[in-house]
Amino acid sequence: MIKNKKKVIALVVSALILFMSFSTTSFAASIQTTLKAQFVSFKILLNGQQVTPKDSTGNIVQPLLVNNTTYLPLRAFGDLFNKNVDWNNTLKQISITDKPNNEVEGLKSQIKDKDNQILLLNSQLTAANNKITDLEKKKDTKSNDIDDIIADMEDSLNDDYDDKNFGRDYLNNKSVLFDAINLDGDEDDLELELKIDLEDFYAEKYDWYDDIDQGDIEDLLQEICDAIWDDRDLEDADIDGTIYDTSEREELESFSVKAGKSLKLD
Repeated sequence: MIKNKKKVIALVVSALILFMSFSTTSFAASIQTTLKAQFVSFKILLNGQQVTPKDSTGNIVQPLLVNNTTYLPLRAFGDLFNKNVDWNNTLKQISITDKPNNEVEGLKSQIKDKDNQILLLNSQLTAANNKITDLEKKKDTKSNDIDDIIADMEDSLNDDYDDKNFGRDYLNNKSVLFDAINLDGDEDDLELELKIDLEDFYAEKYDWYDDIDQGDIEDLLQEICDAIWDDRDLEDADIDGTIYDTSEREELESFSVKAGKSLKLD
């Protein structure tokens, strides 16, 4: 009985050697020899944890000890390291491939999704930055344009109202003259300053508050504001204005008016 068992072991070892003996280009010639082998009950530790090798049907397999070398079926060894072991009889070839790791694959999928989200966010961020840059350029351009428009309006107002007949035509007193009209601000809010030198006005013993009708002053200022609003770029501007006496260095009148509305002196 013992002799028969040894013969079986010898055949198994021979078969194992036969399947393991391949070259990279062709199946090697069969090698037959008789080896002494014995089953051993070694403990196998994988990363410090004991494991039990099994065959493709789930049966436990024991290592073989041959000439002080331990042998383990390749498939059982592959299972321990999460590998697929396949035999191609036509090519006489053994293929060892990685088994899919669902956890790892799941993490890879999550990473890929996150990478795609990052790409999308980067694309959106780039588009937003480009839009901000374009808006800033437009704002700078518009700011330069509106400054030129306000400067042109200021020149126009000075040309229209800097006249020796101004006082006579608008305030019924030829002694009242504008020294300058200043306009500053933007398309939403403007500051209008009318500078007047009343020295000659007072020399003729006129008093600004007693001899100048407030309604006439409001009509004059309304006409100036309407002229400003006639420019389409300034039609939505609210206007704060003052009349300033340069000789006495004092404010004579002030007003605030919403775009397109009728003004009243403060």
